[in-house]
Formats: sequence, C-alpha cells, structure tokens
Amino acid sequence: MIPPHLLIDDFLSAEERAGLLAWALANRQRFAPAQVDTGVEETARKALSLRDLGPHADLFRQRLLARVDEWIAALRLSRFDPSLVELELAAHNDGAFFAIHGDSYRSDQPARGDRLLSGVYYFHREPVAFSGGQLRMHRPGAKPGDPGHDIEPRQGRLVLFPSWWPHEVLKVHCPSGDFADSRFGVNCWIHRQRSPR
Repeated sequence: MIPPHLLIDDFLSAEERAGLLAWALANRQRFAPAQVDTGVEETARKALSLRDLGPHADLFRQRLLARVDEWIAALRLSRFDPSLVELELAAHNDGAFFAIHGDSYRSDQPARGDRLLSGVYYFHREPVAFSGGQLRMHRPGAKPGDPGHDIEPRQGRLVLFPSWWPHEVLKVHCPSGDFADSRFGVNCWIHRQRSPR
C-alpha cells in the first residue's frame, strides 16, 4: 500500500529557493538541536532546527494557504478551515535522522487548532554533497525496521501528507560535515480551526 501523499515540484522558483538557502546559511549560528515534544531526544531525532524563516515565512504561508483546498481534495481528506501554518527550518547533516513518528498535535488553545496536513520542502546546495535522508512513509502500526515507501529529498520538491500518517527521515550521510552541505527542509504543518468549548 502506498501511503497518501502529493509531490509538488514547482512550489518555489529557482530564485526564491536560492534566497531561502542564502538566508539559512547566513543564520547558521541561530540553529539549535531539534526538539521532540518538550526536550531534545537524540534517540528519536538528530537534526538542527530554527523556528524562523525570516522574510520567507510569509511567502510559504501564502503559497500553502492558496492551494490547501486543492490538496485536501486530492488527498481525500475531510475539508477543514485552516487556523495556523506552523513552519520549521531543519538542517540534516551527517548522521541526522528522525525515527518513526506522526505529526498530529492537538493544542489546548482552540485558536491554534490541530495539525491535519503536513509538508516538507527540500532544498540544498549544488552539487548535492549528501546522500540518504529519504522520507519513508509507513502504514499505520508500523514498527522500526518495517519496509515503507521512500521519497527522495529532491531539490525544490514539496511533499504533502496527512499529519497522522507514520513517517521517518532515514539517516543522512554528509562526508564533509559542513553545515552548508546539509539536506535542508522546511517542515510545514497546517492546523484545522477548532471552535472553543
């Protein structure tokens, strides 16, 4: 069974993508070890992240919201009204990974809502200086080591899928260890608007 997902290869222009990469490299010192829930868990995730896309954040939010209804229909999800677009810039260098997990998140704040649609946008320096780092989509109930459906982190590609679907990031190999050679991604989570109780 192939898990439900969409591949969008024209999300940003080459010029926009180059600007995003330049911004990520210029902000290298602001990246910190990625967190899972409330703490750093090296057994679950190893990466660097930054919850700030600077001048690129509005572009991402506008592009995502402009097409969200189309993607909801294509993935055969129940229609929902978005309340929030959450963004995270992630850098995966040598040895980085993210174990099997789902992105579902239910906030205690009704205005924030619940994560329903996840995406990751890939970008990197040319020529590519890493290998691995595929997004592996799993069937529900999968365990570590189970086979899955692998999606290559292709330059400029946006992958979209339901937030509750199990997935992982396979280990990245980056011999140089140079931050600029990382497998970069923008993680995107679109929340459903929820009425207060």
